[in-house]
Amino acid sequence: MIPKVSIIIPVYNTEKYLEKSLTSAINQTLKELDIVIVDDKSTDKSLKIIKKFQEKDNRITVIALEKNRGNGFGRNSAIQKAAAPYIMFLDSDDWLQPDAVEILYNTALKKQSQVLMFGYFEVKSNKKGENLNAYPVLPTLEDGSTDFIPYYLSNRKGFSSAAWSYIYSRDHIINNNVKFTEDIFFEDIEFVSKAVIKAQRIDVYKDQALYNYLRRPSSITSSFSKKKIKNLYHANHLLSEFLKKEKIYKTYEKDYMLRFIIECVHWSFLDYLHMPGRLLDAEVRSFMKNVKTEFLTNENLALVKSKIDSMQADEIIIKTTYQNMFDTLSLIKKHPIYFKLRLFNTLKWQSYYRFFTKYNKIIKQS
Repeated sequence: MIPKVSIIIPVYNTEKYLEKSLTSAINQTLKELDIVIVDDKSTDKSLKIIKKFQEKDNRITVIALEKNRGNGFGRNSAIQKAAAPYIMFLDSDDWLQPDAVEILYNTALKKQSQVLMFGYFEVKSNKKGENLNAYPVLPTLEDGSTDFIPYYLSNRKGFSSAAWSYIYSRDHIINNNVKFTEDIFFEDIEFVSKAVIKAQRIDVYKDQALYNYLRRPSSITSSFSKKKIKNLYHANHLLSEFLKKEKIYKTYEKDYMLRFIIECVHWSFLDYLHMPGRLLDAEVRSFMKNVKTEFLTNENLALVKSKIDSMQADEIIIKTTYQNMFDTLSLIKKHPIYFKLRLFNTLKWQSYYRFFTKYNKIIKQS
């Protein structure tokens, strides 16, 4: 059997979710699959679960790393093993709709896509592992768009830096030397940025959501650390260096700055304000104060506001989200007391904006 799509699944200590994820891969309606699973030296039962699946399905290739190397190294290793003309990624706590790969392969093949973007369900769960709700997130980018870089840089119209939200031509990935950053969190940013920006056009499947993204409390997107903050800035610095190497940084500088202020500065402050006191030290405090001084300038905030105000009618959700982030950054810039607040330690991130709204008057009087 000649595989049509390679599904790459990086795994690290996800035994609680792994069976559901792997089952969704092997039960796809498209059977001509090459499934490459990388176990990053898990310390739980993940590798045992993977091997059981491999015994039952000869389409599965397992890469069991001898020491923990991180998602970037694991995914790069898997790409070298991938044998199919199209590659997609599945995180080991997420799962696919039953016909997801067949739909994406047929669409990509028909369009001869280098990169095909698609929608997903965002599934929220609690600490007990119970799925609370799910809602579809569908792209609004025009299919076959060639003027897409501004939208990618500012994560609009369905773009994201998650590797799993696209299916890629393997030739496109290999010929352009597209790789994940190794040894850091946010390894997706460099990979997705190069894959997208090097594409001649972006094709879009928007009829239905095909992927289930589980937002769980213990995932990397919900945890806070000094390393995570520093890696976020490093990943975005690598993006700016890539834009300069491609000689397009000046052309898209304002779009990049919108991304940097909203996606990097805002989320690093969110992490900082949520970090447990035991993790705070002089280095991270100094780092965040320098970020505030260097990047939360009147000029940068004015740029962000103008970009938000110019967003189109089909971007109402992202526009509202970015406006909330902008309001938060404006308050952080204005009020030094934000560096002293430790109430964030016990807050859920969903109540973050409500907190700022409720206590805004108190903070202004301080």
